[in-house]
Amino acid sequence: MAIQVPCPRCKRITHMPDSAGGAIGRCKHCGAIVRVPIATHLRKYCSVCRADVSQSKRVKDAEGAYYCPPCWQARQDANTATSQDFWNSLEDLDKK
Repeated sequence: MAIQVPCPRCKRITHMPDSAGGAIGRCKHCGAIVRVPIATHLRKYCSVCRADVSQSKRVKDAEGAYYCPPCWQARQDANTATSQDFWNSLEDLDKK
């Protein structure tokens, strides 16, 4: 399956292989710098907020799910909190 890459300057479309996704190159016709998009079926999404993490920092858990940094941190915070910590934090809210 090929990726269609439109040139931002001359608007001509070049077909590139899926393996070229994420690469930067030059248009054959006008020489403009072009970023090849990642193929839709190769994109990776955060399993919580569904943000596209294909070309950004991401974490993969043991089950193979991807997370963006904020969702991963929230997951880690939830895992480290004990049930007693949860109830103590609720009591602190009641006192305010």
